[in-house]
Amino acid sequence: SYTAGLYMVETCLKYPGSNCLFIALTRETAHGIIDKDILQIINRRHKLGIELNKTSLIYTFPNGSIIKLAGIDSNEEEMNKHLGKKFRLACIDEGSLYTVNVRHFIYDILGPAMADEEGTICFFGTSSNITQGLFFDITNHKEAGWSLHKWSAHQNPHINWQKQLDQIKENRPLYMETPQFRQWYLNEWVIETDK
Repeated sequence: SYTAGLYMVETCLKYPGSNCLFIALTRETAHGIIDKDILQIINRRHKLGIELNKTSLIYTFPNGSIIKLAGIDSNEEEMNKHLGKKFRLACIDEGSLYTVNVRHFIYDILGPAMADEEGTICFFGTSSNITQGLFFDITNHKEAGWSLHKWSAHQNPHINWQKQLDQIKENRPLYMETPQFRQWYLNEWVIETDK
């Protein structure tokens, strides 16, 4: 998610007047993911002068660029709100968890919205129990046209996972054998058959 924040800020600064979109399951989760711990930190650290409209959930840059936060998982109408728009960059987080037809959203709604600016769509997330849909297909090399970048929690240089992993190993060693651990920490597609 932090990478998405950096990419959107870089795009907004590089292309004045551009529109970026950050998508999560709901508007509230989008705001919860990207606001306080990502965009506010980047804004303060680099003194960018970005302002947030808390009603519309739009961040406005001094050069006229914007980052809009939205959610699409509640119903198809939320996806349709993006028809006819123009975006230079769209970042879709929590890719494996959508229950709506995200393939339709990306190809039929966002695809045309990217044409004017020759924009980019990024699809982020970790593996889950949902082993169908576009995110699963992309991350398992079943969908052409996407560049795949994959890493586990251990490869994140900004978070020291070792302390937490040591605590898990000491206090809950059996958890390290669960599919959930392998999904969240190792980024592997393993199904929790008990669920």
